[in-house]
Amino acid sequence: MTTPEIENSTTAGVLPSEFTMIFWNLQWFPGRESTPASSEKERKHIETVRDYLKQFNPDLVFASEIRNLKEWKRLDLGYDHLACTNIPRTEKENRHLSQQGIALTARFPWVTSWVIDFSQLPDTPDRPSRGILAAEFKLQDGKSLFCYAFHLKSNRGGLEQSHLKRERAIDYLIADWKNKGINPEKDSIVVLGDANTSLTHPLFREEKTLRKLVDLGFLHQASHAEKPIDTYFPDSGDSADIDYILISPALQKIAQIEMKVLPSRLACSDHAPLWLRIHWK
Repeated sequence: MTTPEIENSTTAGVLPSEFTMIFWNLQWFPGRESTPASSEKERKHIETVRDYLKQFNPDLVFASEIRNLKEWKRLDLGYDHLACTNIPRTEKENRHLSQQGIALTARFPWVTSWVIDFSQLPDTPDRPSRGILAAEFKLQDGKSLFCYAFHLKSNRGGLEQSHLKRERAIDYLIADWKNKGINPEKDSIVVLGDANTSLTHPLFREEKTLRKLVDLGFLHQASHAEKPIDTYFPDSGDSADIDYILISPALQKIAQIEMKVLPSRLACSDHAPLWLRIHWK
């Protein structure tokens, strides 16, 4: 476990009785290219993403494919609390490409944040990619909300090996809960991110990545890929849900939950954003 790069001005404060959050894969932010883009492309990407997000005024924004904290700060939503993972690419993950960090910007401060970093694990066939960004927020009743954002292994390199890497990433996620004494039946947990797998597409019928969470009682909302599905999944010409928000059983019991897929904006990303509102009962 490591710590993310952060800019968090204070650890005081709690989440209000109602708040919203968004997860969005922002496709190589900024610039939408796998290596640093021209300054003009970066500027346009930043401005279109900022303008889009301000329409919905989210309190928390989690995003994937972010180059680093310095670039993430350029989004400038006016929030004081920012974090971004700084996980190096491994030898097999194309070191010449930009990092694909997981980032958070928040209107309210978190209590603590951490990273489940897979890059230092032994180089086994099932070693997951990148890592998971986590943050703990304090609630008005003194309890906590735990948020975990991921960007799991893509299907490049083969479906079987990819799904083993994704399943192991979820095993580490669940192990983190056990190590910290977090229980989905008792604690408020939101898991969100780009899963690169599907609960509904037949290609992934045998994969357990997301089903491990569903079997624990997690409620879920998913969005569909904007690119043709064969860009992500070999030998398929249809669409599939690959981005997910999942809500723990405990959180379902104590809060009103609304989740939806926001309209896509292809000038920003090839993924549609996912939106969540939580209102405490």
